[in-house]
Formats: sequence, structure tokens, C-alpha cells
Amino acid sequence: MLRGRLALVLVFIGGTIFVADLLGLAKIPPVWSLSITVTILTLGVLISLLRTARPQAEPVAEARSDPGATA
Repeated sequence: MLRGRLALVLVFIGGTIFVADLLGLAKIPPVWSLSITVTILTLGVLISLLRTARPQAEPVAEARSDPGATA
């Protein structure tokens, strides 16, 4: 998932250059560009961490023998 987000960042950066040229802007405001880039990367890292997080194994309860129980 992280690779996909990194690819998305590259597409975004290339897209901003293309859109800026298309609209005749000198450049996209750096605050917008940086905030979108950081958001994409943060989401990518969080999703990657959540997908690879392994739940800790719960301790197995020891079977207690109950002399009065029937199987």
C-alpha cells in the first residue's frame, strides 16, 4: 500500500506542474502542495502499518481438570 501512495505522490507532483501550466499559474501554492503531499504519505504509512500489524496472541487458558465434570 505504501508503494501505491508513493506513486500517488509522484502523480500529484507531476499533475500540479501540468495543471499550473494549463491554467497559466506560476506555480501551485506551496502550502497546498505540501499539505496534500504530507496527507497522502501519512495515510499511506498508517494504512500500511494497520495492514501489517499482527495481533498479539492471547495466552491459552490451561485446561483445569474438574473431577466432578463429565465429558
